[in-house]
Amino acid sequence: MIKKRKKLPYIVIGGYAGCGNLGDDAILQGILEGLWQNGILPRSVTVLSGRPRRDAARFGVRCVHRMNPFSLIFSLFCADLFVSGGGTLLQNRTGRRSLFYYLFLLRLARLCGCRTVVLGGLGAISGLRARRSVKNELEKCAAIFLRDELSAALAREMGLKNPRLTVGADSAFLLPEPPPLRSAYLVARLVGDLKKQFLCVCPCGGASTKGLAEFLRGSFAGFYPIFLLCDPVRDESSARRLQARFGGILYVPRDVSEAAALFRSAQIVLSSRLHPLILSVRVGARCVCLSGGDPKLSAFCQSAGIPLFSADMGAENPPSAAALGTIPAPDGAEFCRKAAKDLAILSRMVYNGIYNGKEEPSAEQRRTTGRILHEKRAAGGSAPPDHH
Repeated sequence: MIKKRKKLPYIVIGGYAGCGNLGDDAILQGILEGLWQNGILPRSVTVLSGRPRRDAARFGVRCVHRMNPFSLIFSLFCADLFVSGGGTLLQNRTGRRSLFYYLFLLRLARLCGCRTVVLGGLGAISGLRARRSVKNELEKCAAIFLRDELSAALAREMGLKNPRLTVGADSAFLLPEPPPLRSAYLVARLVGDLKKQFLCVCPCGGASTKGLAEFLRGSFAGFYPIFLLCDPVRDESSARRLQARFGGILYVPRDVSEAAALFRSAQIVLSSRLHPLILSVRVGARCVCLSGGDPKLSAFCQSAGIPLFSADMGAENPPSAAALGTIPAPDGAEFCRKAAKDLAILSRMVYNGIYNGKEEPSAEQRRTTGRILHEKRAAGGSAPPDHH
């Protein structure tokens, strides 16, 4: 008896997931949630991860190591679409190797016969040769979904001419809200008293912690601090210095949902990183940004209405806890709508192999997509827990 060969995955998602950064794990989970909502089956997805065993068990998808050349080539050769999904992947501020890796993935995917999609943000790119390389790769993409206007401005500055470029929102806004009982459990385990006031502090390694210290010493002197490490390797030294001065505990969340559940119960979230702010907006928690001049933080805070202070405070005095308590929690509904629209278009690309950036899908495309979605959902394939 000849065993029928299963169809190989037809979407490959590459980024920085599984490398110890909470933000990139949140983006991956958001992309997968958006695909599940649009009827894409988990067994049709392959993820390039730094921890493939962990992420395969966590998300129920096929995962391969992002640095294994044989797995990369095989996965891309069998796929129809490659999604470069992450935060600010295309930038060389942190080094040329990172930019070279992500450009290499886009080129390798095209050589293997995949259409390519960029889903995320653009960062500062220095050097004429590097800017030209990024521009050439982006112009060959089947679609580009940028998460903010700052990235779109950088694309225009490079002279990018791709009619399939749209501006949406970060995919982490598609994460489901954690159950209320999980928040209560975490508070009881970490704080000990459900009525005790606490705040979450998310420092960024390499950035000044003077602003965070001013808030902890002044506005929130009587609050119990939880120093949540989004990237333990980079952030631990800064968090330990703050803990030595103000007490509290250091905490590394097991997953993104755990961090979101903790943010929802906190009186306020103080963050020098982007994705704690995004998760706070997603769950409706009050938050304050302490930025060291990172333009993506400034752009997001302006669009979301989040109070923004300098990381070293300078001549500024932190507002009182009572004054911050009067600030309404930011509304993430519009961000969620934009992110959902991006993933809906991406799913149509998977189903139809067609994407027209300026026009609505044709009636025939709608009927085809609707029929496939109906069949998949009737078979129970739209939900994530498909571990075949």
